[in-house]
Amino acid sequence: MLSITHVRKEFVAAGGAKTVVIDDLCFEIPPASIVAVLGPNGSGKTTFLRLLSGIDPNASGSVRIDGTDVRTLRTGFAPASNPVQGWRKAIDDIGISLETSDTAKLARRDVVAELVAQIGFELPLEKRGYELSSGQRQMVNVLRSFISCGKLSLLALDECWAALDPVSRGLLLRFIERDSLNYAPFVFLTSHQIETALRLADFVIPFCRKPQRITQADIIINPVGRDERSHRETFNYGSLVERISSLCQF
Repeated sequence: MLSITHVRKEFVAAGGAKTVVIDDLCFEIPPASIVAVLGPNGSGKTTFLRLLSGIDPNASGSVRIDGTDVRTLRTGFAPASNPVQGWRKAIDDIGISLETSDTAKLARRDVVAELVAQIGFELPLEKRGYELSSGQRQMVNVLRSFISCGKLSLLALDECWAALDPVSRGLLLRFIERDSLNYAPFVFLTSHQIETALRLADFVIPFCRKPQRITQADIIINPVGRDERSHRETFNYGSLVERISSLCQF
């Protein structure tokens, strides 16, 4: 179980002024869940994912998986921007986390090539970062977050398909929908697209204006199972979209 207990996050400016982004998050998410965080720009979605991933410290409260602080666990995080190691070949940049293990270079490359083939990306793996397009760098960025020298405890994807062309975006979304839980028991993603969230996620967390205060009662459960999500007529899809849009103040 992922337990988020009274989490607060604030930023302090050089002059000492404080900006509270997240004031009180308190809820639980069961394992084998894909969770979509929806909200406008500046509402704190990226900050939330960085807290979940253990990258940034929270001012107070805790984020734990089965009682263990997430900062001590192995997590994956794909930021919305597309940083790459410009001098490295894409195949080595993607598999960089495996370099801390005893995995041989050729074996690391095999892991990367298998993942690329599984998703179906057309990606020139032997090119160096500076030779890649913006969309290709985004692919590297996303793929890197999935690969680890052990199973991830949590995977956070910060609108990681924004720079992808429609075909590549569709391949990635299909992979997240069908296979991402094979890499981590908890998958969180941010988006501005309600339809995409309802296609992928088991739960939706609506963010609106800062500071965020989210309790268990605010978590929206997707009423349609993962195997049935292509059938919008099975529930009142339009009403649910309108409800989420209103909560997020889109």
